Amino acid sequence: MPPPVDVSHIRPTVSLERRLRALRDALAGRPSIDFDEQFGGEDRLTQAVTLFALLELYRKGEVTWEQSKPLGPIEIKKVNA
Repeated sequence: MPPPVDVSHIRPTVSLERRLRALRDALAGRPSIDFDEQFGGEDRLTQAVTLFALLELYRKGEVTWEQSKPLGPIEIKKVNA
């Protein structure tokens, strides 16, 4: 048998659609969430794609956010339609 192939260098794919769903699910039934509390445990790639998803939801008018100080917590808020 050949030795196992090392695939540790292959990064998983993170889809924008899944991150949009994750944001919407996190906000379901809640007026706001803290980005770090909700997504701080994710790897950097997933956090970056989640930020792109956040921008997409903002563009669609679904959410807004506040950050009271530089590098402070980011509070994501649902926009009431």
